[in-house]
Amino acid sequence: MSVLLGTTGVANAQVVANGSCGTSATWELTGTPPNYTLTISGTGYMANYSAGSSTPWNSYRTQMTSVSISGVTNIGLYAFAGCPSLASVTIPSSVTYISSYAFQSCSSLTSVTIPSSVTTIDVYAFTGCTSLASVTIPSSVTYIGSGAFRNCTGLTEINVDAVNANYASVDGVLFNKTKTTLIQYPTGKLGAYTIPSSVTTIGEFAFSTCTNLASVTIPDGVTTIGTSAFYGCTSLASVTIPSSATTIGSQAFYNCSGLTEISVEAANANYASVDGVLFNKTKTTLIQYPAGKQDAAYTIPSSVTTIREDAFYGCTSLASITILSGVTTIGTQAFWNCTSLASVSIPSSVTTIGSSAFDGCTSLASVTIPSSVTTIGSSAFAYCTGLTRVYNLKPAPQSINSDVFYNVPISNVSLYVIDNTAKAAYSSAPVWQGFKEVLVIVVSATGVTLDKSVTTLVVGGQETLTPSIAPLTAPTRMLRGAVATRVLLR
Repeated sequence: MSVLLGTTGVANAQVVANGSCGTSATWELTGTPPNYTLTISGTGYMANYSAGSSTPWNSYRTQMTSVSISGVTNIGLYAFAGCPSLASVTIPSSVTYISSYAFQSCSSLTSVTIPSSVTTIDVYAFTGCTSLASVTIPSSVTYIGSGAFRNCTGLTEINVDAVNANYASVDGVLFNKTKTTLIQYPTGKLGAYTIPSSVTTIGEFAFSTCTNLASVTIPDGVTTIGTSAFYGCTSLASVTIPSSATTIGSQAFYNCSGLTEISVEAANANYASVDGVLFNKTKTTLIQYPAGKQDAAYTIPSSVTTIREDAFYGCTSLASITILSGVTTIGTQAFWNCTSLASVSIPSSVTTIGSSAFDGCTSLASVTIPSSVTTIGSSAFAYCTGLTRVYNLKPAPQSINSDVFYNVPISNVSLYVIDNTAKAAYSSAPVWQGFKEVLVIVVSATGVTLDKSVTTLVVGGQETLTPSIAPLTAPTRMLRGAVATRVLLR
């Protein structure tokens, strides 16, 4: 970058800085703060950048009010990302490609004219342009990436040139040409919406952050609800999954803080709902607990083996969770930001606690990690600032990342282990040794139960019964070394 203290020969505008932004492209900044104009000119490709902060005009980003482009064939990756004062941009007919994040978070941009030379609007190209009210897709566009207009909270309509061979618009909603895929519902549209019967796929981020969407009707015929399809639809109170649905992507109903019920039509062969909670058909995977449910306590059904990622994200009303024996995996971010969660029972069947599983559970005072747990993911208990006690029943300490208890003052938290051998091991183990103290659990067993209370035996047959000790923190030696009891009838 070079800084000049003169004037240009054109219009006598003061040049503040200039430089190159591509093999045959240059940039020039003119004006005075807080109203700078950036001019991009040249030929060929404009450079791509790793973030808005890595552009050569980064120092002036917050005070750039207009951008003028001429000659180049693309708008580079992150070229104008994070320019909050940018209100006007001129895109010339030489441009064919608008790269990912090109105008990310240009929150003052009220309108943009996309010329008929453009063929590609890549992923997140205009994400976060909160003042953008409408946009028209020209006939030339052949590809629009997912989330291209995500979180444009002022956007009420996306129009498409009638002769475009790839895309269509109905009532301001963007579809593929045959209207089988709903690509983007404008974030600023109000009220209720009925998805057309032609639709089979609800695309990734299709309704993401549509905070004014009060209700949505999904027709029978929809087979796929894409990743993050209804992410952050905070006004959505209920939703019904039709019998035709075969795929529901991750985070499909993530952070829907007003959602109290997810229903599934009984004939659906892939999904089921119990008390408004979404499961796979066999109820072995809990997919989504509605974040707006007001129940203070919940017991996960005994059929469940996997708690899917984000399943209880932001369920701020839940104070107590009971996880029954049978669950083996607690997914990534499963209980993230369950800020009222004061107690959780993790059974001895669990082997994996995913990354950020209990991140932000600020009311959690104690947690018991059963001996079966072999993997504890990054940030699993981050920001659990209320923790005072951690019980780890595994004889040898798990190898964990330093951020498992990120922002938890573990120097004030007591760690309890099963015996003196374990105490010595944890006292010298990375991360675990940072606790205030390592203490041996002193607790008496109150009983032993078998996994079946009633069974039917046949002559010559055998049955294997598995014992469990109560409470979970009692020494397992009370089982006298047994792991199972066999019954043989002759």
